Amino acid sequence: MNTKGSNRSVQRTKKLLKNALSELLLKKTLHEISVRELCEHADLNRGTFYLHYKDIYDLLEQMEDDLLADVSAILSSHETKELKGKPFPLLKDLFLMLEKNEDFCRVLIREMPESRFMDKLQHLARERCFRDWTILFAKKDAEHLEIYYSYFLSGFIGIIKNWLLQENRLPPEKIAALSEDFILNGMNALR
Repeated sequence: MNTKGSNRSVQRTKKLLKNALSELLLKKTLHEISVRELCEHADLNRGTFYLHYKDIYDLLEQMEDDLLADVSAILSSHETKELKGKPFPLLKDLFLMLEKNEDFCRVLIREMPESRFMDKLQHLARERCFRDWTILFAKKDAEHLEIYYSYFLSGFIGIIKNWLLQENRLPPEKIAALSEDFILNGMNALR
């Protein structure tokens, strides 16, 4: 049996289902989407869907987990010391990944406040930020770090939301450079 060919087929099928769910979620809520509608949109049969997922919620959870794994891989691929004073490479990789997953990220933005995904993403970001900041700035005061993290996270999520929702948006490299400038220079970046 050709497992390589069947592996590609499984990946292709899952991609079709994920794309179809992202497209449908831009128009309606998750509980308004049936497996039948999803499969028709993906041009697949329901049996194929059930080979891979228990239900639509399982598919959504796997999509969220895949996106979190992508974020985690990006965060892990950049060493703390290389980021001191120049977070651009990490930011660029994040914005390229967001652009690649644009439809699904737009859905997540709409659902962010109540999202299980957002809780996990914040946990991932918090761990990385606290680790980096204690190394880079030798700042051990947890209270100050917590306040700065809240400020930083709110601003960065605002940048992501604004960027993803714009029709004619800046390329990932430009929004990464602008984000880096805001992170490093605050309001002075506007001058």
